Amino acid sequence: MKNEEILTIQEILKKSSAFLTKKGVENPKLDSELIISETLEKKRMELFLNYRDIVQKEHIKLIRERLIKRGRRIPLQHILGKVSFAGVSLRCDPRALIPRQETELLVDQSIKVLGKNFSGRILDMGTGSGAIILSLCSTFKEAKGVGIDSSKEAVDLAVLNGKLNNCEDRVTFHNIDWYKNFHSIGTFDFLVSNPPYLSLQEWENTSPEVKHHDPRCALVSEEEGMAEIMHIIKVSKNLLHIGGYLALEIGMGQAEKTLRALEGNFKDIVSFCDLNGVRRFVWGRFG
Repeated sequence: MKNEEILTIQEILKKSSAFLTKKGVENPKLDSELIISETLEKKRMELFLNYRDIVQKEHIKLIRERLIKRGRRIPLQHILGKVSFAGVSLRCDPRALIPRQETELLVDQSIKVLGKNFSGRILDMGTGSGAIILSLCSTFKEAKGVGIDSSKEAVDLAVLNGKLNNCEDRVTFHNIDWYKNFHSIGTFDFLVSNPPYLSLQEWENTSPEVKHHDPRCALVSEEEGMAEIMHIIKVSKNLLHIGGYLALEIGMGQAEKTLRALEGNFKDIVSFCDLNGVRRFVWGRFG
């Protein structure tokens, strides 16, 4: 696809999808549609309603540039600079983990368990871009949230996303190493976390988009991926009010060990599956 070509939307869609397929991109058709719709400032459905329209040369140039980046396996979210997650729009760049679709299920579960009128304090440990805490506080209008992360770069991005979603008055973000200092942030009614849970071997086998563009520290944990999960469970006793909930996203095969770790200090312990049937989420109520 050359910049000087005269092309319709339909022709660009076809050429783009073929190019990304050749480059081994997982969802070439969808990614092509998203790149083109974002560049033309049209909804995806509008592409097909107007597929005979001629695309301006400057738009062809920008589409081509974005396709080349995607062909290099740069994540689509980094190319577009944003991502939609559980009802909020977030700035997205290499400073933090790209929010995953499966994590939206954790937000949905939280709303069901806590109820839409929840008005307590929420702690998001390992907040990254702020996706979880901002989506929750956008739903829970009376709740207050705190997001902590050991990466200053991630916290800077989360602060920006808080402002973009008009949550800066109710959600604060802090650069905290949870192995050293967490006592100053107070106690909470709900502690939620999507911590690093991949083993080094699992990380080595991830896609180029993940391995080369997501922060390794947001993905990989020691002890076969269990170290951060176990530490959060340990310190949660000092962070939760009696009756407060803990909710964790975990990796494949980690559910049984996580559930056992909750026994003794937590009740109403339960696990939930993701859309692929993997036991991905574990819940417990403290006290």
